[in-house]
Amino acid sequence: MQSSWAPPLQAAQLESPIAHPVKRDYTLRDFERSARFAGLPYRQPEVFPIATQNAARVFWWLHAQDPARAVDWAHAALRAYFTRSVVLSDEAALKGLLEESGIDADAAEAAWSDPAWKVRLKAANEAAVAAGVFGTPHFIVDGEPFWGNDRQAQIDSWLARGPFKGLN
Repeated sequence: MQSSWAPPLQAAQLESPIAHPVKRDYTLRDFERSARFAGLPYRQPEVFPIATQNAARVFWWLHAQDPARAVDWAHAALRAYFTRSVVLSDEAALKGLLEESGIDADAAEAAWSDPAWKVRLKAANEAAVAAGVFGTPHFIVDGEPFWGNDRQAQIDSWLARGPFKGLN
């Protein structure tokens, strides 16, 4: 039986904006501007985009042990990529970041190579697609989807006051 799984962009039959030169230039500029607006450190990674499945498998492996530690790992990995250009798809760089983060790099490598964590990541991706996720950032609040960084004000309002009046 064939799997119906596809990454969110493929599931929505979309191409990444960076696949188109004019959109790529804008998108990269918007990343930097959005980080400045939010007061977050940012440096455009030298290699972009990258495959992140090994780092994501480590997340789910850690999550099974300690969800807070998994969140810390996600923050560390994203911060390292978007501020220091640590190429998470490079196994040596990933292992170095794991060690820097206080995570046993050899155990993490065993986890990202383990079929069980591959299946766990695939299940998370399938659940995201089933929920209608097709790109990032994508948030679901009380069953309501919000896509795009520019929707954060709407999310804040929704969380503070509840659903918007007049929505069907």
